[in-house]
Amino acid sequence: MKAFTVEKIGLKTILGLSLIVLSFVIYAIFGATQKVYLIPIGVISFGIGFHLSLSKIKSLQSIKKVLTFIVIAVLGIGIFSTAGWDQYMLNSTYATMLAKMQTTSTVFLLNLFSIHATQDGTDIIFPHDSKIPQINILPACGGLHFFVIFLAAFALMLIDLGRKASKKKLAIIFVIGATSIFFANLMRLALLSYIAYAFGYDALETNHLYAGFLIFLSLIGVLWWLSLRWILKKPQTRINHQDLV
Repeated sequence: MKAFTVEKIGLKTILGLSLIVLSFVIYAIFGATQKVYLIPIGVISFGIGFHLSLSKIKSLQSIKKVLTFIVIAVLGIGIFSTAGWDQYMLNSTYATMLAKMQTTSTVFLLNLFSIHATQDGTDIIFPHDSKIPQINILPACGGLHFFVIFLAAFALMLIDLGRKASKKKLAIIFVIGATSIFFANLMRLALLSYIAYAFGYDALETNHLYAGFLIFLSLIGVLWWLSLRWILKKPQTRINHQDLV
C-alpha cells in the first residue's frame, strides 16, 4: 500500500483548498464588519482556489468554466453595487412589485406549514406565538441582485458558447434559470421567515448574511453545469442499417 503523502495530493490542490477556506473566512469577516471591499477579495480567492483544486480531476474540468462565469458575474454586480448604481434598480417599480410578489408567496408557504402569518404590503406579520412580531421584505430582498448575476453569467455564456448552441436550447435555459432564481429566493425568504418566527431576531440576522449566497450559488452552479453539459452534448450518431449487413 502506497504511503499517503502531500506530494500525492499535490501542492496545487492544497493551495486551492486553503484559498477556498480563506474565502469563507473573508465572508465571515465581511458579515461582521460590512466592509464592502472584502467581497471581491473573497470571490477571487474562492474562484482561484476552486480552479487549483480541480486541476487534476479531469471529469470536473467543465466546472472550471461554470465557476469562471459565476465569479466574473459576482464581481460585476459587486462593483455595480459598491458604486451605488443598484439603487436605480432597487427604487424601480419592478423591484417593488417583485418584493410584494415574494411576500405573498412566502406568506402562502408559511400558512401551508401551519404558521398563520398575514401580509400587509411587504410586511409579514406573524401570529402571537412568534419570537418577533413581523419582518419586512425590502426591494433588496426580492432577489433582483441574484437575477442580475444570472443575466451577467448568461451573457458570458452566450459570448463563449453562443455559436455552438441552438437558440431553442438557449431560450429554454434562460426560462428555467430565471424561474429557478425566483423560487430559490422564495425558499430563502421562507427559511428566514421560519427562523424569525421560531428563534427570533439574532438568529434571523445571522442566517440572513449567509443563506442567500449559499442557496443561490449552489443553484446557479448546478444550473450552469447542467446547461453546459446539455449545450455541448454531441448527438448520437445514427447507425446505418446497411452497415450492419
